[in-house]
Order: sequence, then C-alpha cells, then structure tokens
Amino acid sequence: MVNKALKLALAVYRLTKLFPEGEVLIGQMRKTANQALADLIVNESKKALAQIKILLSYFKIARKQEWTKAINFVILGGKYRELLKEVEARRNKGKGDFSGVKKTEKKIQIEAQKKFKQLSLRQRKILALVKEKKVVQAKDLSGLFPNLNVRTIRRDLQDLIKYKFVFQKGRGRASFYRIYRTNADI
Repeated sequence: MVNKALKLALAVYRLTKLFPEGEVLIGQMRKTANQALADLIVNESKKALAQIKILLSYFKIARKQEWTKAINFVILGGKYRELLKEVEARRNKGKGDFSGVKKTEKKIQIEAQKKFKQLSLRQRKILALVKEKKVVQAKDLSGLFPNLNVRTIRRDLQDLIKYKFVFQKGRGRASFYRIYRTNADI
C-alpha cells in the first residue's frame, strides 16, 4: 500500500509539472500527496484518508482549470480512489473482529508453540542453533548437517521465517538469520 502511495505521489509531481508556473495548487497538491504517503508509512490511516480526500477535491479544481488533459485527472483520481478503498478496508478490518488488532505477547507465544510442534526435527535443531548463536548464516548451519545441501537448509530457514521463528537480514550469501524476540522462549 505504501509503494502504491509513493508511485501515486510521484505521479502527482509529474502531473503538476504541466500546470502554469507559479500556480498555488501545485504546492498544495504535492504537499497533500506527500502527507498522505507519510501518514500511510507511520500507519496513521485516518489521517491518510483525510489527505486522500483533500487531494481528490484538488483534482476536481485542477481539472476545471483545463491545464492538462482531463484523462490525467481521471486516471490519477481513479488510482487514488482505489487507494482510499484499500485504506478504508484495512481500517474496517480491525473493527468487529480481532484480526486487525495487535495481539498480546501471550497470544503470539501460544501460536508460536503450536507452530513449533509442526516443525521437523532438523528445523528444531536449526532453531536451537540460531537461538544459541544469536546470528547465523546458512553456511554456518551446513556444519551441523554435513550431508545436506545448503539449499535444503535455506528451505528450512524459509519455513522458519514463514512461521515467524526467525527473520532474515540481507540477501543471497550475505543473508543472516536471527530469532524473533517474541519466540525467544521456545
């Protein structure tokens, strides 16, 4: 959602370049697009919704001025309305059910214990080593399993990431893995 807002903010900049030089609406539209993006980044969805609605009304004003083709406003306005719906849907998801509400540490711990029972013996050994050493790389784990291919170990690590037991930093051979803080007691 943030990436979409970033692309839309950049589109606002490109669109406003077509406006007459010195037009006040250029700065207002850019500032509002930036603020909507910033609000989404810091997870202030209510503020982001307000900024998007303001921006949509700026589009109406600018479209009436005929500074550029109307299709530009139609397309960009449509994309911002899609973003508006996504943000509203995300906000409403948290109301009424608990899926959007932050879980307590205890609930996370219970879920992690259930997932832990589903892990293979090899994955449990990998998890124990990550917990013990704090930071490991896939090549470090190959010493623990000399008969295994590094790709198999990476697949196990990907499962541990999926279950949120460990997280990955870096890419490729430079990747290293650490234990999630909330799963430290497993």
